[in-house]
Amino acid sequence: KDYFQEKEELKDSYQSVLEETNELLKSRASLERDLKIIEKEKEKAEYSYREAKENLEALKKVHASLVEERDQLKEQSKKFEAKADVLENRSQQLEEEKYTLTQSIDDLKEKIVLFKDENQKLQAQVNGLSGRLAELAKLSEKSLKEQSLLHYNLGVFYTQEGRYHKAINEFEQVIKADPEEADAHYNLGVIYAEHIIEPAKAVEHFRRFLELSPEDADADRARKYLIVQETIQGK
Repeated sequence: KDYFQEKEELKDSYQSVLEETNELLKSRASLERDLKIIEKEKEKAEYSYREAKENLEALKKVHASLVEERDQLKEQSKKFEAKADVLENRSQQLEEEKYTLTQSIDDLKEKIVLFKDENQKLQAQVNGLSGRLAELAKLSEKSLKEQSLLHYNLGVFYTQEGRYHKAINEFEQVIKADPEEADAHYNLGVIYAEHIIEPAKAVEHFRRFLELSPEDADADRARKYLIVQETIQGK
């Protein structure tokens, strides 16, 4: 009886060990699955780490590039500020020059008025003093030349100021007084060619300029413009 009882106990013990072994095997299998999952997670983590490290290096390069660009922009900003100061100073100078020229124009206008008054007085004297007719005629001619010079200078000033219609009026006054004034024809040609853009008038004045002064330093410029216009018109 003891033998059979011991056998049963051993059998039970073996069964118990067998069950424990199965449980351990199941646990081992579960642990192996968990280990594979952990290894995969480890691989993912390592990949993410490498990727993050690469991204960090890339960001460092971008940051360095941005710092360099920032420094360059600072240098450019300093240069622009310096240029702005120069331009501001130049603008102030131009304003002062403009004011001076405006004053000169006002003075010239006053002189023109005075010249006109003098002409009127001279004309009255001519009517009353026939013996001084020749002398008064010379004075009148001189006055007209001076007025023509004033008109010419005003034309140059208005051209520089970009007030081209006023400049045209002044140069036309010069030509009215002296149709053979070559420089006035040339200036009108330039205005009509480059600013007002009326090629027909530009051609007219450039041709007259070349007739009056074919050897002038600006003659080649006038000739080139005429050649271009003839090409455009198919002549």
